[in-house]
Amino acid sequence: MLLLFLYFVAGLLGVVTLSIVATQYRTNRIANVYLLLLFLILSIRFFIAGLNELSILYAVKAEFLFYSPFLVAVFPCVYLYFKKLTSNQKKFEFGDFKHFVLPILMGFTHLLIINKSVYLSYFFHFFFILMALFYVYLSYLELKNGVWTLGNKFNIVEKQKKLLKNWTLLIFIICVLSVIRLFVCLLLDLFSDSQSYGSNYLWITAIFSCVLFFKVLITPEILFGYHLLEDKINERRKSDFVFGDFWIYKNDIQITNIQDLKLSDKVNEHLSAYISEIENLAFQQKWFRNSSVSIGDLASKMGVPKSHLTYLFKYHSKMTFIDFKKTVRIYDSIHLIEVDYLKSNTLDSLAREVGFSSYNPFFTSFKEILGMVPQDYNKQIKQV
Repeated sequence: MLLLFLYFVAGLLGVVTLSIVATQYRTNRIANVYLLLLFLILSIRFFIAGLNELSILYAVKAEFLFYSPFLVAVFPCVYLYFKKLTSNQKKFEFGDFKHFVLPILMGFTHLLIINKSVYLSYFFHFFFILMALFYVYLSYLELKNGVWTLGNKFNIVEKQKKLLKNWTLLIFIICVLSVIRLFVCLLLDLFSDSQSYGSNYLWITAIFSCVLFFKVLITPEILFGYHLLEDKINERRKSDFVFGDFWIYKNDIQITNIQDLKLSDKVNEHLSAYISEIENLAFQQKWFRNSSVSIGDLASKMGVPKSHLTYLFKYHSKMTFIDFKKTVRIYDSIHLIEVDYLKSNTLDSLAREVGFSSYNPFFTSFKEILGMVPQDYNKQIKQV
């Protein structure tokens, strides 16, 4: 009776979760489709298991057993969910359907030969486990390279990504434990010369599934994926940049350099965060007042590879890093002039204060950028 209750609770929770995923959340659609399929398979499995406990399916018990081989489709669903989680795709990729060909063939083949030989059943059980291990391994690679290592400079996005990292870790651990359960079932079948078709200790999987369903119900933010929040924040932050007109957010230049092509995806993913941090260092922390600062120093300060900033200033800025540094310093000097810095300091002191090595390059840069010399600008400010 306890098992019956557990199976039906798991099935009902699955249906409720399915309804929420299907009707209320429109972002990250492709990833959530695979999550829907995963929950659908699990829900049907537990309802059938509950009916079997009631002996309602006793006369057609073989059909219940035939269903089992199709369950290997759960693991491709998990893998594809992880794969699509960060991409926010709007359309299916035809190549993804190949992952379901073998599970379907395996299920129908098993349906045809189930009563032919017990050894064939053992073989299918073993092959089931091998496929599950294969997709668990693919899932690990996908998570390691595409989910667990992602970072972001925006706190709200970072919070969302931490939530999703914990969520994917939970699913991955449950997949590993499920494969272990299947392997134990196979060993028990071999030693007892029986055929459980992986139904031994199914209550463990039911508990795992309830945990997943509850997690979605209490933290529906999981279904948003990464990009919804990040895209909205990026749109807002672009208008907040001090040098908004100097940054190029979408570059139509055809990139032919192989190294730059490799960098493009990595940099573009964090473009707004990089620009935001650069401007924070420039205008809030006054980091460019250091006269010897280089692009390598800036990269080290930001904790990113130098190649990322080199790419950024090459393809996403209307000025070189040298010109950017010079312009930031002139803007800094303008602010100091406006707060009456020259009332008690010299122009040479101002030049060195903002990061120029001497007065001459400061004078030349000031005139180049503002169209007037520092003295005239100071007089203009006083007249206002």
